[in-house]
Amino acid sequence: MQKWVLAAVALPALLLANRSGSAELIISPVPSIAPLLPGELSVLTYNVQDLPWPLAGDRADALAAIGARLKTMRATGSAPQVVVLQEGFSDKSTAMLRAAGYAHIWVGPPANLTRDPAVVALDPTFLANRSTLVGEAQVPALSSGLIIASDYPIRDVVAAPFPANVCAGFDCLANKGIMLARIDVPGFAKPLDLITTHLNSGSKSRTPVRHHLYAYRRQLEALTRFLEAHRDPEAPAIFAGDFNVSHSPDRLKALQAHQARWKLTAVTAMGKPKYQSECTNAQPTCKGTLSIRANVPLIHTLDWQFKAGAAIEAVGRTVVFGGEADGSMLSDHIGYAVRYRLKRAASST
Repeated sequence: MQKWVLAAVALPALLLANRSGSAELIISPVPSIAPLLPGELSVLTYNVQDLPWPLAGDRADALAAIGARLKTMRATGSAPQVVVLQEGFSDKSTAMLRAAGYAHIWVGPPANLTRDPAVVALDPTFLANRSTLVGEAQVPALSSGLIIASDYPIRDVVAAPFPANVCAGFDCLANKGIMLARIDVPGFAKPLDLITTHLNSGSKSRTPVRHHLYAYRRQLEALTRFLEAHRDPEAPAIFAGDFNVSHSPDRLKALQAHQARWKLTAVTAMGKPKYQSECTNAQPTCKGTLSIRANVPLIHTLDWQFKAGAAIEAVGRTVVFGGEADGSMLSDHIGYAVRYRLKRAASST
């Protein structure tokens, strides 16, 4: 079965999960965000749901609104200098970022970038249970959907899809993976390692829990190998993306175990609007509170930011893209920015 035939077979279930329109959106004003101060770096992470029609309806208006808001923020001095997107599958996402004024844009692994064989042998039962009917066991129809945009020059980029067969269900239709960009941020003796990823979904993959959890764990292992091979341990780093914990204690446990190996500190995490309850020490899922308190129990989180290096500290978080004036959203995720303060010691070493 050819990949576009496969995509057509997958459409009905994906439409139920992702259907959204943008024709009637009422766009809220730009949030009241203070201009960035000298020595501050703002990083926005946002899953923009830029799926091809009809997987997510017509997304042109919503994407244009995202770009217009970023452009207006730029005029007030509050726009994030770095943006990482997930599900930026079409040229509309890169065009939106260019219109918003970002000079340096890199797109992650394309659909035709070959997935390397798994470094370790995959469980035979997992392989035997893969099904073409839910998008598995075929070449991807879509790219990784990863995009990094920056006001500052991007010196080097390393990107890789997850290994062959390390995906579950409809997620296999995209060539999901990892991207690392080295960004020349003023004030740093070394370029900033900016990393992003988009891990396998849970129930939306339309596979049993044990199946998509197995793929999720293998993707985390691939992430760890990638970081060990490519990240500069002496450079400051920010890791932002869609980690799809998806209400799963097993996913959260696996993510936090690998985080310890990455030598990265969790800064903050965000879920979907219905889970926006304050995260406190009284909640078991929040044990080991984040340096900026998450406003959602960690078990429900999707979008995370991590950081490494004494040269940088997180000082605030702002929801840039949440609910609009009419109660709608510009995506099915919340887009939020973290402000980092660049310590002067970074340029004196």
